[in-house]
Parts: sequence; C-alpha cells; structure tokens
Amino acid sequence: MYLKHSVLAVLLAASAYGSDKQAYAGVQFRVEQSFLDLVSEEFYYQLPYIVNDVIAPLIPTEIDFVLGFFQVRNIKLSGFEIDTARAKWAIDPQQKGVMMNWAELKKWNIHFECWYVLFWPFEYRFIVDIDMKDANLDNGLAFLADSHTGAPEIDFFNTEFDLGLSSVHFSGDFVIAIIGWLTNFLKYPAQVLVNMFFEPVVNFAINDIIIPVFLSDGLFRIDVFGSDGSKFDTLVLDATLPQAPVFAANDIDVFADGTVYLERHGHRYPTPTTPMRFQLDDRNLQLVLSSYTVNNLIEAVLATGLVSLPVAGELTTFLMLPIIPELYYNFGGRNVTLGITPVSGTKLEFSGDRKTATVHVDTLIDWIVVEDENSQVSDFTSLLETTAFTSLLDLDMELSIQVNATKHLNVTVEALTLNAFNVTKDNLGGSVAADEAGILYRLQGVMAAVEPVVNDILAAYPIQLPEFKLIDYSIRFEYQDGAFGTGLLVTPKGH
Repeated sequence: MYLKHSVLAVLLAASAYGSDKQAYAGVQFRVEQSFLDLVSEEFYYQLPYIVNDVIAPLIPTEIDFVLGFFQVRNIKLSGFEIDTARAKWAIDPQQKGVMMNWAELKKWNIHFECWYVLFWPFEYRFIVDIDMKDANLDNGLAFLADSHTGAPEIDFFNTEFDLGLSSVHFSGDFVIAIIGWLTNFLKYPAQVLVNMFFEPVVNFAINDIIIPVFLSDGLFRIDVFGSDGSKFDTLVLDATLPQAPVFAANDIDVFADGTVYLERHGHRYPTPTTPMRFQLDDRNLQLVLSSYTVNNLIEAVLATGLVSLPVAGELTTFLMLPIIPELYYNFGGRNVTLGITPVSGTKLEFSGDRKTATVHVDTLIDWIVVEDENSQVSDFTSLLETTAFTSLLDLDMELSIQVNATKHLNVTVEALTLNAFNVTKDNLGGSVAADEAGILYRLQGVMAAVEPVVNDILAAYPIQLPEFKLIDYSIRFEYQDGAFGTGLLVTPKGH
C-alpha cells in the first residue's frame, strides 16, 4: 500500500511539472460508470413526466413582442415520448470525457399561432406545428484542465443531430405554404451545417470567452458589501484544476483546488503537499475533502468579523464562583452572559490513525455581567450590562463522525482539551489577569465533566440523513491525515 501511494505521488508530481499549477488538490471527486448508468436511467424514466406534466403547463400561452404588434398565441407542447433502447452515457478514456447517446425522441408536438399587425386595422396570422419524430442526438463532453492556469476546459466532441422524420407544418395562405415547404426542404442541409459548426462554435464560446472572461479562468468572484453598502471585499471560489482529470474505463477522477477565501485576506493555509486518496472501492460516488479547503473556508468566514454567538441563560456569578471567583467578589450575585467570537486560527484537522476530526478553536469571550440580578437581558448594548473582562480560549475538540444502518449521523466528542486561557482585557483592576493560571487549571478540571454531558446531548438529537423516492444509498466515511473521504453507494429503488 505504501509503495502504491508513493508511486501515485511521484506520478502526480510529474504531471504537474512544467506547469504553473499547484501539485495537489484540495477537493477531489470520483464518479463511477455505475453511477452514470443510474443517473441516466432515472433521468430518462422521469423525463416524459417532467416535460409533459411539469414544463408544459409552465409555458405561457401567449407572448408579446414589439409593443404587442407581434404575438405568439396558443402555445402548446404535447405528446412527448422517448425510446430509451439506445440511451447510454459511457466514460470515454480516449476522449477524456463522457459519450452520451441520448434517448430517441419518438414524437413531440410544438404548436403555436403567429399574429401581427401589418398596419392598422389589418392583421395577419398563421399556425405552426413542429412535429418531432424519430429524432436522435449524440454528443460527447470532455473535461480538461489548462496546463498552466489550471482553468477548467469543456469540449464537445462527436456531436451529431439527426432529425429523423421530423417536419414543420404551416397553416395559412399560399405564401405561408411556400415557407413551410422551404423549411422542410432545407431541414437536412441545416442539420448538416449544425453538425459541422456546432462543436467549434460552442467550444470557442465556452473556452475562449465564458471561462476566461466571465469566470476568470476558474476563479469565481462575488463582491461582498458591508451593512453601510460599501464594498467590504471580494469572495473568491477557486475552481481551478491543479491536476488534469483522470479517465479510466469505469471511473472519472476530478481534482480541484476548491478553496473559498476573501481576496484581500488571501490564503492563510498553504496548499497541500501530499496527495489525497480514494480508498472506498465499493462506492460509486466519492468526495475527498482536505483540511486545507475546510480551513481556508473557515478563515474566510471568520475574516468577515460577522461570526458572534451571544450565550445567555442560567449562568451566574455564584455558579462561576469555584472557577472565576473574581466575578462574584466584584459583583455579588448577578447573571452572566457570554459574547463568543471565534477568531483567526480556528481550524480543523483530520487524523487517519485515530479516525477523528479535531476542531482547534481560538475564540474571544466577553464575560458580561448583568447588573440587575433579576434581568435576563441579552442585548449587549444595554446600560444594565458590564463587560467584566475579555479572554482568549484555546480549545481542542476531537470528534468522531459515523453513520449507522438507519442513516443517522452520530457525532461523538472523543476528547475535549483546554490548552490556554489568556485575559486580553481586564476591567476588574487586573485581578482576573493575575489569576490566569488558576482559572485555566480550574477550567481544565471542568472539561472532564463537560465531555459526557455534551455527548449525552448529541446522542439525544441524532441527525437523520434524507431518504429519496427514486434512489437508495449507503454512506461511509474514511479518515486520512489531512483529509476526509465520503463514499456513497447509490442504487435505484423499484419503480
């Protein structure tokens, strides 16, 4: 196993040599042929219902153009039928994509009337019926990566339209009849032209205009504005591909940077230096997520300064007396609320040996005393409240995440460790800061009692994963050092 992963690392590093891309991905996906088979089967099973019963009723029956002087009336779509005998979506390693032979369109009628005013009060109308019959479409979709920028590239290949016995019928005067005859006469030359020019035109539009210009070569940007309407920063989603997708006979592997960050804040955590692995061979859909991607997302959220959690409840200076006696000595019996703000440095790490995820939390806590002992006020701007002191807590919480046979997500706290307690602002004359070490020691003693209480609460409220009408699935998690794998085995339910 070690040799296999070492060889993989060498090959991936070699593939990135000579390019401007990073060596390893932050997010990677694996899609197997069996999953594509399931998706295509369910898609075609539902497609007639979607077209006839969902889309058709949503189509407006009348559309106005040119201030109402031209109208399309009595629009109706009906009779959509397909034959799935030829339908197949197959991975094509040679073309580095998926070849899609679509279901044959046996019949479909599109009916509408055209009406327009020549000059008042004279008007003109004619009826159009587009009858699709025995029409076929084949096309391939290749997914590539630019060797320098890592920008995703999408190429259509082997595209072919076949109109079969489709025809257009015009009902109107002699001129309309001539137009209808010409339309049917020219449909096959038009079909040939579409087959010749569709791919180069669409591929050029996607890879030379849309992705470079509108999608910034795979860097999706969204401006973030503050409450005053001014621009705060730009949120960037990095969808570049540090490694080219890998196509085999039965699966597709896609490797993406997958980072979300604020442009001015940048990346706090360095890019991965080791490859992640696919290890769940009995799954047909896999996602592997690196701590690099997760932690940069956490950092982007915290950088906004909007994450603050007020905690108000039954906490009092008397209950805190054994741990932080300074609160009771200075205020007597009062209610205490906490203003919790996670700060930069909060991160998550995965362990392959322990099969756990460790959340390392750095958080500022405002210890706020409510002056009226009968008050339950949680508005921190109230004149009845005083910030006694502010502290920085360094806390590690080791979590185990599993799914049982009934699709309940179980989260268990394996360890809860308080590493540091530092007073950053002391409004009590320095008495709390002088007792830092003692408070830390007493808080650490409480952690052992807190851990089982938290687990009891988590066990009482398990998370139920969703059930679906068309598919069934089983899910497994796989821990790696620096990464977390999720594998789904998706199977169809009986129709």
